[in-house]
Amino acid sequence: MEYYSAGLKNITISSLRFFQILVLARICFHICLPVPIMRDGRRKYTLQERKEIYSRPLEEQFITVYENGAAVVLKHLIKSEAAEDYGRVLDVAKALAQEKNGPVFLLPEINAQEKTLRHSLGLSTENGKTPDIMIEPGIFIDVKSPESADKIAANACKAFRQGGMACITDHAAVLKMTQIDRYSKWILNSHGYLLNDVYFFIAGSLHKRTKE
Repeated sequence: MEYYSAGLKNITISSLRFFQILVLARICFHICLPVPIMRDGRRKYTLQERKEIYSRPLEEQFITVYENGAAVVLKHLIKSEAAEDYGRVLDVAKALAQEKNGPVFLLPEINAQEKTLRHSLGLSTENGKTPDIMIEPGIFIDVKSPESADKIAANACKAFRQGGMACITDHAAVLKMTQIDRYSKWILNSHGYLLNDVYFFIAGSLHKRTKE
């Protein structure tokens, strides 16, 4: 069985371009958004509006939603704050930004008609999937909150199929810090999870485990 690193087969954008997105998006958050409706993070956009957003320079498609020194979370304009999982994805993104002491990106929701365009912008994996978070060019995280501990491995496998490294959270079930090593073995030994790393967000803190 072949195992892959977290950045497996993903489309990348250059490190310089990534830095430009961060700097310019933070500026745009304060002064550059040309259309008032684009400030409304809870509304749904029509297909035409979505196409208009995607047609902008990449740095104008993100706004800052969290900043603590160098730790920054940038949200794509199309990413809805009304989504049922937005709060927990944002929690994980903040923790990842703090761990990295740098920027992470909240990516837009999936729309089958936009796969090619998102792919060309570097906002999706090679197979057109869009996980929840990009932490580095080509490295993606997909957040899963299982309803019980016995569903942890199945949820992690779903994250892998979505194109990202899994981050399992305790937002929907009681998960124990003392059991993280056990949980990670369930995932990393699963035939449906072919990555070497997995994250956990439990009791408000981030933890990473690596396959031995």
